[in-house]
Amino acid sequence: MYLPGIDLDYRRNEQERYGGNVSFDYRGADHDLYLRGQYNRFERASTNDWTDYRSRPTMRLVQVNDEDRSLSAPEKMIIGQDASLGAVYGYTTGQIVDADGDGRITDADRTRKSYWSLHGRSGVWDPQAFQFSRNMDISDENQTLATVNLGGVSRLNALELSYDLSYSFGERENPDNYSIGYNCDACAAPLNETGLLWSSYDGRFPMPQLPAFAAHVERDPSLLPLDGAGHSRSRQKDDRLAFKIDARYRVDRGPLEQIRFGAKYLKSEREYDSTPIWDGDFSGTALDGQSMAASGLIEREVDRILGGRYYYGAIFNRERVIAAIRAAEAATPSSMSYERLSQDDKQGQETIYAAYALAQLRWGDLQVIAGGRYEQTDVKNTFWSDDGDASGFDTSDADYGVFLPSVTATWRPNEQWVYRAALWTSFSRPEYGYISGGQSVTRDPVTNEILAISRGNPDLKPAEALNLDLSAEFYPDRSSVLSAGVFYKKIDNFIFTNGSQVDATTTEGFIEITQPKNGDTAEIAGVEFNFIKSFDGLAAPLDGFGFEGNLTLQTSEGETGLDYRKGRPISFVGAPDLMYNASLTYQKYGFEARLSYNYQGEYIEDLRDNAVDKWVQPTKTLDFHSRYHVNEQLAVDFDVQNILDGHRYYTTKGESPSYMKDYMEPGRTFLFRMSYSY
Repeated sequence: MYLPGIDLDYRRNEQERYGGNVSFDYRGADHDLYLRGQYNRFERASTNDWTDYRSRPTMRLVQVNDEDRSLSAPEKMIIGQDASLGAVYGYTTGQIVDADGDGRITDADRTRKSYWSLHGRSGVWDPQAFQFSRNMDISDENQTLATVNLGGVSRLNALELSYDLSYSFGERENPDNYSIGYNCDACAAPLNETGLLWSSYDGRFPMPQLPAFAAHVERDPSLLPLDGAGHSRSRQKDDRLAFKIDARYRVDRGPLEQIRFGAKYLKSEREYDSTPIWDGDFSGTALDGQSMAASGLIEREVDRILGGRYYYGAIFNRERVIAAIRAAEAATPSSMSYERLSQDDKQGQETIYAAYALAQLRWGDLQVIAGGRYEQTDVKNTFWSDDGDASGFDTSDADYGVFLPSVTATWRPNEQWVYRAALWTSFSRPEYGYISGGQSVTRDPVTNEILAISRGNPDLKPAEALNLDLSAEFYPDRSSVLSAGVFYKKIDNFIFTNGSQVDATTTEGFIEITQPKNGDTAEIAGVEFNFIKSFDGLAAPLDGFGFEGNLTLQTSEGETGLDYRKGRPISFVGAPDLMYNASLTYQKYGFEARLSYNYQGEYIEDLRDNAVDKWVQPTKTLDFHSRYHVNEQLAVDFDVQNILDGHRYYTTKGESPSYMKDYMEPGRTFLFRMSYSY
């Protein structure tokens, strides 16, 4: 495995949140009623500069037999030159595809982009071009959420009813997305045919080794011509209407204490609209033909990022970039086709009907609850279908029902011990977007080339699980608890996303395609331990200290059902083998504090068609929280998150940390709060 390139991101965000709620309550002898409303608004102005160091695939000769490993390197097979066709090679037409059909293999037969010397198994890593680019995305986001609930509780002798009718409206919009890029794609080709080399003492931080002729490109924006710019907007909304009713009937006859039953109805209507507005260059404006240095769009230079490991360089000025793109729009307006305007648009409707019933029984110190739930889900989607001349909006329907029985038991032989057991079933509903028949296209914000396609799967089934839990809890004193538990899950039709690369005539030479799929079966088993202890017996002020800790050890195995993985089970997606938390606490004299350490082991995030899956590497965090109660009304908080200044997200191609994919360091966060209640 070789590294083709990296992106370095420099983000600037400004956000604000505000909202409110109101509640009207009536409480009577037999009926409690309420009317509640809530409104939340989130606004963020986001700017992301990103610098791209990347080897580029170039046109190569294509092997007739992809699996043939015996062919010599192209530079060793040159037997002559042709004035119009380039180099002539000694390969036969049975070894290399004769694209132009002239009976011999020449440079004119180079038809597939690749990083390797040949397109096939005989090729070796041999990038012959590279790109250095500076880019900027301006992606502001507004979110609105409003909910109103009307409901209550009615007590009718032994029968108690609770009910709730709600309407919720949510909207997320990107009012204007602007993008711009400058790169040196053309600056390398005339001087030398070379890709990028890398060095690193740490797999998380690969260092690009620029060739001598391009050594100054990082620090000299005059070497970067315009690559392109774009403007778009998007909006999605979700309207939900829900009603639920629950009933509890007290029986108190024999072992039967009570029965409960209820029903729920939920209808959700969703709509997503993506609107490309303009993409092009600065023709007809003062910036036409100007390099990045001469554009006047640079705000300043950033010397250090990621703890000083990298020099970053020039960043763009937000307001100037917006003004330049708007001027270009006015000078050369874009004409978007109906297909381009519609291809990412989609809308849908999801309706859920559910009902349950259970009985609660008791025999002395033993309590048993047994029951079942049924849920029916109906989904209708409208989406753009790409089918050549017949392209247009299409529809898909999906529906499924599940019955979920369960039984739980709790035994309390005395005040110190509690034993619990549960055998239950559950399911995971496919995400709404997963069962749409449409697709979402990710394009390069500057060149408009397709980079990735995410497709839905209308045939996706819900994941269903059979679960077993056993646990014991011990309370040695009023401020301590020790517990241990074991669990087992058997999952059918688990849902995962699978990524594959297809060859394409793009700059990258391929397009990444992902689609959710159902696996066959998976099993997860593990143990959990939990311990809480307050040191009440120590002398003051040490008696305010305490300790809390928990540990989870688990093992998992899944069969994906994919042909190339048969007989090769994977660790279950999203299931680390080890997780633990440990906290030192203090609470006395109006002061409370907690120092917490968290560890989460590595796990698979996504599967890939080449079996080199995307893994999330272990994360370790140390956080501190404190609060001082000045008096009964006033409290002051001080928090520090990520004291160790470690990474928050680190993924790799495969399990080995040698092959870095994503790496993010959020830095430390300091938070000071004051609250007053009256």
